[in-house]
Amino acid sequence: MNIPKISKEEVENIALVYRLGLSPEDVSRLSSELSNILDQFRILDNVDTSGINPTGHSVSADGAMREDEPSKSLPVNKTLQNAPSVENDYFKVKAVLE
Repeated sequence: MNIPKISKEEVENIALVYRLGLSPEDVSRLSSELSNILDQFRILDNVDTSGINPTGHSVSADGAMREDEPSKSLPVNKTLQNAPSVENDYFKVKAVLE
């Protein structure tokens, strides 16, 4: 099976779209590396998946909506002991709004 490779022109186009400054050596290297990565994914085309149900997630999300039950929390001093900055029993962080 003749599988097309990712051309240098395709890498240059991707670099242009995402505003990446790539040298000619980078373009050549990435063309080869991306083609090799796609070859690895193409191996999956040969995997027999008959009898396997399609899924949206690889891990079951059971319990994602569990009951929110109050429990004992850490004391304030334990909670803040590794904080880089504390003020009046609160975490002190840089302002994100002016």
